[in-house]
Amino acid sequence: MAAAGWLLAALPFMVVAKVVQPAEQIVGAPVWARPMLAGFSLAFYLGKLVWPARLAFDYGWRPPLLLGHSWFYWVWVVPVVVGAVVWWGGRRRPVLWAAGLVFVVGLAPVLGFNRFLFQKFSTVADHYLYLAMLGPAMGAAWAVGRAKRRRVAVGLAGLVIVALGVRAVLQTGVWRDSITLNENSVAVTPWAFASWNNLGNAYDDVATGLVKDGRYAEALAAYERTVEMYRAALRTMPEAPPTSKNLAMALVRVAGLDPNPATKGPRLAEAARHLEMAQGLATGGAGDPRLVEAAKRVAEARRRLGETPAGR
Repeated sequence: MAAAGWLLAALPFMVVAKVVQPAEQIVGAPVWARPMLAGFSLAFYLGKLVWPARLAFDYGWRPPLLLGHSWFYWVWVVPVVVGAVVWWGGRRRPVLWAAGLVFVVGLAPVLGFNRFLFQKFSTVADHYLYLAMLGPAMGAAWAVGRAKRRRVAVGLAGLVIVALGVRAVLQTGVWRDSITLNENSVAVTPWAFASWNNLGNAYDDVATGLVKDGRYAEALAAYERTVEMYRAALRTMPEAPPTSKNLAMALVRVAGLDPNPATKGPRLAEAARHLEMAQGLATGGAGDPRLVEAAKRVAEARRRLGETPAGR
């Protein structure tokens, strides 16, 4: 009954999450798979709780991607076993029940039972643990307080806290700028398409700044790096109209700075192909104003090169 009360307490927060993060366009898991999705999420968070390594801003675990892995259909066993152990131990130590429930209830709105906006990028994220971490903190404090050798327990707890503090300080280097942040994400999770796209955006900003400074050779190299990042994003998620548009515009900029006339045409032709793909996939279709403007810029660049008839 107590567990049911805690879970009912989480329902208003699930409703709030649904309202503030409308997810009508998000491809979530089918209803039958959502309990397994919640199990995966809990297993993921338990793993990071035990061993906080390979942390990333974007883990890229979108529901369609998860459904394609065989291990997704049995990983839910891990939190079930952990939950059974906590339940068994909590019969004489109710604080364990409370700690476990706080952990689960704190995560309930974003476990995957209902769709939410961030699932476009990933079902799991480190920041969803902020409130839920009260549960493990309660359990750890209780364990230290009940230890027979209190000084040893306090010393060990202190070492763990120091180690986690060092780990946190080291992790701050990842957040130095957009490039370091997203490079870390794609190193940890190469399937995270949004991080590849963000890397493309970051390198595009760098290249634009170099152009303003008149450093055209360096700008060309940065734009070529931009193109690489957008291509990587499309390899992980081919049906991404914004990224196709971004890649097309980056190719136009590369063609504008490229001193080799022989490669300008192929770059612009590739840009046109990506725009056609984006227009076919976009919600607004060919009428999307951003895609229309991008198409005009590509067509103008190709006309200047003499690749297409002026009236086309």
